[in-house]
Amino acid sequence: MFAYTRTDGNDTVLAVFNFSDREATISIDTAKKYRVLLHTNWEEYGGTAPKVLTPLPDIIPPFTGILCI
Repeated sequence: MFAYTRTDGNDTVLAVFNFSDREATISIDTAKKYRVLLHTNWEEYGGTAPKVLTPLPDIIPPFTGILCI
């Protein structure tokens, strides 16, 4: 699991990557509620999840990248 943020003024982007072959659990210790913009497990990218702009999930599938604002 690899995660990092980038901030410019009041805007923050969170990137989360699970390079493992197993599901991973993530917990973000922050008051900010992140919303998913890109999820590599969405069906349109060959994954199994429908495209839904939802809050950041707690479980990150194997070999997945998620980009949030």
